[in-house]
Amino acid sequence: MTAKLFRTSMAVAVSVMVLSIALFMGMLYQYFSDQMMTELESETWLVSRGVELDGMDYLNGLHTTSRVTWVAADGTVLYDNEADASTMENHADREEIREALEKVDGSSIRLEGRILYFERQDTILDLGALAKGYISDKLKEYLKAAGVESALINLGGNVMTVGSKPDGSPWTVGIQKPFAPRGTYEKTVSVEDRAVISAGTYERYYEWQGQQYHHILDPDTGYPARTEYAQATIISSSGLLGDALSTSCLLLGREGAEALTGQFPDTELIL
Repeated sequence: MTAKLFRTSMAVAVSVMVLSIALFMGMLYQYFSDQMMTELESETWLVSRGVELDGMDYLNGLHTTSRVTWVAADGTVLYDNEADASTMENHADREEIREALEKVDGSSIRLEGRILYFERQDTILDLGALAKGYISDKLKEYLKAAGVESALINLGGNVMTVGSKPDGSPWTVGIQKPFAPRGTYEKTVSVEDRAVISAGTYERYYEWQGQQYHHILDPDTGYPARTEYAQATIISSSGLLGDALSTSCLLLGREGAEALTGQFPDTELIL
């Protein structure tokens, strides 16, 4: 009896530890991602404010180890601390952008079994658009295996539900209204055992001269994508699929998004 109780206690302890580690990793990813974006927004605001007050003299007196390039809304380079801006071509045609775009190529990686091969040595995989969806799927899988019948996992923009609420009613998930104060919902949805995942241009961005620069880039231009909507939300049983579709649908616009999600009967699109 004592041995059985000990084994049960150990199993519960290990389960709690594994779940805690998974939640911690998800929170850590979100924290550092938010920190990097906050620092970028803060630095950009400070520089833009300095230019507004002192003009280009501010940039000339700026001491930094980073490269700083100031670009007008039409792509004209106004300042560069490593080159003569007057001789530089339009920013949209810059060599750095062209070189970066050459690397945006899914065909440069190959998966054989459990081994991933890179055809180019400078290949980098950015899993930011999929990580939280995958993590939420694994957390849900683990909780269900542990006998949990009711839970809500919130990873910031990614909400995964396990079953229904303890009282048997559906979970109510709010969809943030773009550019409104946090907690202002555009609408709410009722779900059971499904994920509600949103991608938007309003969480991570800055503005300069009336132009918004957000974090979702167009792979064809290398610049923030011009989107028909500020947000796309996917309701699906798979967090990974919802993560992939939400960003894709935001880029495609209504017609393309509806055509894409139509290939996945288990999903619901909200624009």
